[in-house]
This record gives sequence, structure tokens and C-alpha cells, in this order.
Amino acid sequence: MKTSAAFLLEIDAPAGLVRTILDTPESEARESRAGHVITTAPHFNDHPSQRPVEQLGEQTVKHLRSAFSGAGPVRLVGHSIGWRPMPTAGPIVGYLTPDRRAYVAVMHSGATLAATVGRVVADELTSGRMPEALRRTRPPPVHAHVRAPRAPCLYTE
Repeated sequence: MKTSAAFLLEIDAPAGLVRTILDTPESEARESRAGHVITTAPHFNDHPSQRPVEQLGEQTVKHLRSAFSGAGPVRLVGHSIGWRPMPTAGPIVGYLTPDRRAYVAVMHSGATLAATVGRVVADELTSGRMPEALRRTRPPPVHAHVRAPRAPCLYTE
């Protein structure tokens, strides 16, 4: 499993500014709720210092402003760096443990495959039958003594 850095920006903008998924060579953006846009930034170094990250965020906001004439106020309100899992041998979809308590669906092209994989996974979870389409995507076997984590317990005296 490899990882890929992702730079996520949160932007306040007029409600309805982005009505669908906006995909450009510089970034991708979508409105997550009225007046709140989530966007990505172009590729950046895996270990950026704080200042270049801030600059990249402001550059991405400037690009979003320029993409819409008369956009009104568009303001950066937050940013974060996340690490996306990228399975090297293709998607990993299926029960993670023998007791069937943990199910995973990990793939690099999640946005492209999400609808199809979601339908197939829902069918498996509701019917109990393994779909042929997922046969080659199963997670590697986990030893029987490994279990999915349980909710934490708090002990008080």
C-alpha cells in the first residue's frame, strides 16, 4: 500500500457558487453545504513547511475566484493535509477479519468507482453472497487471532 498526499481547503463562498463538481487542471471543488466549498490544491511537496502551504491555499482560492466572474466574497477558512491510501495491486474490497466484523473498500480511483463499488458492496452486505466482480479484490488473509478493534471501555472506581 502506498499513500498519496492530498491538500484539502475549506472555503466560504456565496451559496450556489459551485453547483456541481468543478474539475480543472489546477484543482477540484464542490459545495459541501450552502456557502461552504471544499477544494483540493495542485500537487505539492510531501513535506511542505507551513508558509508554502498557506501560499498554496491562497493561490487556489485566487484561482477559484478567477473561475467565476462576479463570484463575490471567497475566503479561505481552513486547510489540512491528508494521506490517501493507494493499493499497489488494485482495489481492496471485502471483509477484513474472519469474524466478518470489519469490511473495507479501498481504491485509488474512489470517486470514479464509488457508485459501482457501493452498489456491489451493498448487495454483498445485504444478501451475504460474494459478488463475482469482487472476487479478485479481497483483502489478504488475516490470522484468526486478529480481531477488529472494539469500542474503548472506560473503567472508573
